[in-house]
Parts: sequence; C-alpha cells; structure tokens
Amino acid sequence: MATKAKRTPAPKRGTAKKKTKTARPPVTIERRADGVALVWFDDPDDKVNKLSTRILDDFNKLMDELEADNEIRAVVWISRKPDCFIAGADIEEFKLITSAEMGEKFALDGHRAFDRIERSAKPQVAAIRGVALGGGLEFALACHYRMAVRDEKTVLGLPEVKLGLLPGGGGTQRLPRLVGLQHALDMMLTGKNVYPDKARKIGLVDEVVGPWALDEIAAAAARRLIADRTALTTRKKNLAARVMEDVGPARDFVLKQAADMVRDKTRGKYPQPFKIIECVRVGLEKRNGGGLRVRGALVRRVGGWPGVAAARQSLFRDDREEKTPRGEGRGPREKRRRARRRPHGRGHQSRHRARRENVGGPQGRRAGAAGARAKSTSSKRSTSGSSENR
Repeated sequence: MATKAKRTPAPKRGTAKKKTKTARPPVTIERRADGVALVWFDDPDDKVNKLSTRILDDFNKLMDELEADNEIRAVVWISRKPDCFIAGADIEEFKLITSAEMGEKFALDGHRAFDRIERSAKPQVAAIRGVALGGGLEFALACHYRMAVRDEKTVLGLPEVKLGLLPGGGGTQRLPRLVGLQHALDMMLTGKNVYPDKARKIGLVDEVVGPWALDEIAAAAARRLIADRTALTTRKKNLAARVMEDVGPARDFVLKQAADMVRDKTRGKYPQPFKIIECVRVGLEKRNGGGLRVRGALVRRVGGWPGVAAARQSLFRDDREEKTPRGEGRGPREKRRRARRRPHGRGHQSRHRARRENVGGPQGRRAGAAGARAKSTSSKRSTSGSSENR
C-alpha cells in the first residue's frame, strides 16, 4: 500500500528565510600567466560587497600572500558583482561600536590596510564597476591606478558626512592630493555622488571604459604599469590647484570660505564638516601622516556627539522599513504617516467633482456650469410647486 508523502507546510507570508553562510571566502585570488593577479570581491552572503571586520582581519594575510609571490608583478582589484565594487563599511557593525575608542580603532585599522596598498611596490589597479562609496572609494584612492565603467550604476562618493561620520579610510588625506582642494571639499562636505565622466574630468579616475571584458582591460593597464612605472608619477595638476594646495594664504582662504559656507548652512550645529576641514588642512600642511593622527583624535570627540547616534538610528530605521513586507510590522507612527497620505473627506470628493467638470477645456467647463444652473432651476421649481400646493 502506497503511503502519501507528507507535504511540508509553506512558509507564512512575510517571513524571511534564514540565510546560511557559505564556506566560500568573500575575496579570492586569480593568478594569470602574464604576472597579473586578479583579486575578486564577491561576498556570497550579501547582495553587495562591504568592508566588514572579517575582510579587514584577513586583509593582512592576503597582502602577505600577494607580496611574497614573486610571480605576481601587479594586482587588479575587481568585483564579480555587476552593480557593486565596494559599497562601504558594513553599517550593521556600527551597532557593535559602543564607544569613541572602538570607532577610532575601526577607522585606524582600515586606514592602515589602505596605506599598505598605497605603499606596495607592485602596481595596484582598481577596476570599478557599480557603486564605490565611502570605504569602497577610499580603497580605490589607495590604489595606484583607477578605472571606472561608463554605466549609470557606477557611482563614486564619500557620503559619511550625511551619517554624522568622518571618512575613515584616509579619504581626507588622499582625495585633496588627487583631485584638488576645491573638488575634494565639495565631495566630502556635501556627500554628493560623482559619475564616471565627471570623475575622469576632475582626476578621480584615470580611465573610463566600457562594461565588456573589464578584467582584460584592467590586466592590460596593469601590464602597462609594469613596463613603465613612470606612468604613475606623470599626473599633472593645473596651476590653480597647485597654488591652492602649496601656497599657504591661498589654501587658508579656500578652507575659510568652506567653513563659512558650512556655518551658514548648518548654523554651526553639526561638528563633522568642520572636523573634515581640519583634517584636510593638517594633511596638506604636514603631508606625513599628521592628518591621520589629528583625525584619530577628532573621531574621539565626534564619536560622543549625540547627533552621531541619531544619524545611525535614522539609517537603521530606514533600512528596516525597506526590508519590512508591506502591511506587516508597521508601528503606530508609520500607520499615522501612511494615513495622512490617503486622501479622504468631502473636500477631496469636491475637488474630484470640480476636476471632472473642468475636463475638456472651456466647453467642458461651460457644460458643467450649464448643468449646475439647470439643476438649481429644477430644484427651485420643485420647492415653489410644493409651496403652492400648500
């Protein structure tokens, strides 16, 4: 006698399946015969690549392996995800940072990792396709050569100021030296995004390429750098950029103008933009890691500011609302906010009636007015007839 197979109950609507972490590492090395190593970012447990503590902990081992292998002469950092290079730090780990000292340590660990890329004797190429925000862009800034794919999903930026934070991976030091003081302040103080063509124009990336065969194009760029290392030092800035960075009075004037603009817009209530300006100033004046030391001290002060916690809570709240299924898990505040969006009441109905009467231009409006007059006339007749009968 055949037995019926038991059906597994379907999961309830709105319940998400638990993710099981795979054993595949988020970063893998592909060695090529031409001496170029492709380092692929591809987090198997997430839709985007993030700079988590797991990656930073394994980073030193990865760099030791790349530098110890004499057959590797250049390194290309690339992502297997078509829409994301590195989306920045893992914001979920921000919940674990309970003190300014922990935030400072996390930032300094990332800065030291990026500094090791910058000081490497082997050319380092960043092949950017998709978003490169926050720590993702700072990672690319530490590389010796950057190329970006011309695509609407390729976005570069440092949005930390919007979250009540400071760029933590050396962006305040490397970005002004790369794109100039004005463009760097504009990006860091506003958190605006930059797209590939604009990034090439201001010097943020060295090359803009098509989306096809990005690994081959990046490997070809790495081979060019192996053959001619002087290509890394031939970048030239215009006269205005050199004056603003090297001449003290001109640099101080630009920084003062930026501080005045921030003060007018924020009314001095947010300390992060002013601390960014201070880090940039010290980095341009000393150029020997002084900006990093100042930044570490400023993180302690900014980390205790109440607005940092509020910005993080707002970020996590927005993230939860995006992940919440429709109609489930809505709190009373969310229900009130959504109720205010729904039109209701007699005023709304009258507006719709007027809108229907106005359809068709002047003729429609005249027809609507004529109909209203006829209706009022008939109502008057009915009332007068009833009075006569009385």
